[in-house]
Amino acid sequence: MTTPWISKAVLGGSVFAGTSMGAGSVLLTPSKYTHTKSTSKKGCRIHKLNSSDRGEFEKIEQEELEQEILGLRQGNFFKQIQEVCVKVGNKDIFISNKNSTGWKYYEEDQNDQNLKGKFEAYLKKNSLSS
Repeated sequence: MTTPWISKAVLGGSVFAGTSMGAGSVLLTPSKYTHTKSTSKKGCRIHKLNSSDRGEFEKIEQEELEQEILGLRQGNFFKQIQEVCVKVGNKDIFISNKNSTGWKYYEEDQNDQNLKGKFEAYLKKNSLSS
């Protein structure tokens, strides 16, 4: 009488062991999906317009610009500049600090023939043209 009970227990145990082995093998198999973090920066290259009269520009990295804007406490226009960068893609833009109100992107300055010419000359001189 004890034999059927033992055989059922052994059979149940082996089925259970097989199930756990199956689950274990699923958990141990390496994932086919690998996540890689991209280190390439998206967006544009930013240049500060230091002097509109002389056409002086200076290239600045986004991280450095963000710290400068926050440090000057002249308003945080960095988000607006970032949005423009994503919009224009892999191009060069310049930002201005008109009347010392903070570094901002002005669409009208990008299209101003005088400033546009000076900016293009700066990019060409420094082999930075986009």
